[in-house]
Amino acid sequence: MAALMQDVLAEIIEWSKAQSDWQRDALRRVFVTGDISPADIDDLVDLCKAAHGLSGPRAPAALSDEHIAVKTSTKGPVSLISVTHHRGVNALAPEQTVAFGPQLTIVFGQNAAGKSGYTRILKRACRSRAAENVLGNVLGEDAPFKPQATIRFREHDKEFELAWGSEALPSSSLSAVSVFDAHCVPVYLRDKTDVAFRPFSLDVFDKLSAVCSQVRTRLEAEAAQLNGAPFAIPGLPEGTRAQHRSAGLPWLPVPTPLSSAHRCPAHPFRIHPRRTCAQVCRQPASACATHRSGP
Repeated sequence: MAALMQDVLAEIIEWSKAQSDWQRDALRRVFVTGDISPADIDDLVDLCKAAHGLSGPRAPAALSDEHIAVKTSTKGPVSLISVTHHRGVNALAPEQTVAFGPQLTIVFGQNAAGKSGYTRILKRACRSRAAENVLGNVLGEDAPFKPQATIRFREHDKEFELAWGSEALPSSSLSAVSVFDAHCVPVYLRDKTDVAFRPFSLDVFDKLSAVCSQVRTRLEAEAAQLNGAPFAIPGLPEGTRAQHRSAGLPWLPVPTPLSSAHRCPAHPFRIHPRRTCAQVCRQPASACATHRSGP
């Protein structure tokens, strides 16, 4: 089952490479945070427009192996030995270590004692789904430090030590460790008793589809607003060559109801609010029986 799940993750990454850059960025957000916020939608709309030159240039952060724990070939089973927090993770005390036993380890304590802080470190290091941002102690007197921790683990019969931080490269070995909490549970409750299980990672397609719908709705609304904006030629100084030439163009310089504009029956595409047939078609009205003044 685990091998099948890793094949699915690898296929999702491979499939994403054929998608547009803003969609790959959306996939990354879905995998890393689990939810898409309104601010994310604003950013994705801007990324989509940037790809077509409709906004400033942007560099999307596409989904890649560093965001998903795609297990690579290892030399044997991987197990955690300990996690030592140095600084910068929530309000955890510095230089404290949580050691893991060979079978089961139970960590208990009161609310806000720091249990979730160590879980957040492991979720980031092992690239779990819905990993939260690891924040510093915002209530401290000094500016928060960048998070730093040391993770010791055993791969087959050898021990390794990883210096983890917010900017550290992910460990391929730790991708073999799965970290789950309430944010990672892909179980949906329907009505009162019906429980449906969605295979882990396949829910991202529903979330990506919802994101695409929201981005499309936003873009269509912006397009409708632009198409409904009145067209007007900017005013030109009297007596200039540009003003003289523009005076002979069959355009509507100001928003004018069509009912009050002059339309030539012989040339229905020529319309002007304050001109006669002779001015618009450059022919006298007597030259053609169909040329007449509009209402």
